[in-house]
Amino acid sequence: MTAFNFNANDHEEESDFSALPSGDYAVVITSSDIKENKKGNGEYLAIEMQVIEGSHKGRRLWDNITIKHPNDTAVKIGNSRLASICRAVNVIQPKDTIELHDIPLTVKVGQEEYQGEMKNRIKAYKAKSAVKAEESEDAPF
Repeated sequence: MTAFNFNANDHEEESDFSALPSGDYAVVITSSDIKENKKGNGEYLAIEMQVIEGSHKGRRLWDNITIKHPNDTAVKIGNSRLASICRAVNVIQPKDTIELHDIPLTVKVGQEEYQGEMKNRIKAYKAKSAVKAEESEDAPF
């Protein structure tokens, strides 16, 4: 066992799991992994991102990008999304998804209802701009 000196009473609990308001957010990709889809007939790139600016700094967002699937349209959409990420972080030909990590970019976040709860959906990726989420709700993307 590793020695550990921590007292939970000295810290607030993380409690806000509500969907972020729609808008543009500066983020970095913090992790990525290729996973098999539920049906076992394809793969997707699972991406985790963290907001790096504004009042929602530290919040996390996720996206799954189809990279292999029998449906060619799904793969085409996934390839377009991945190309947008690569251009946004200026890593045009990554050999490993880790090359996309820790480089600021901007995501356009929307909301949708899923099983009675509001969830976030990444609508688009682009190069990081100076626009903060609080200022961007009415700004064009």
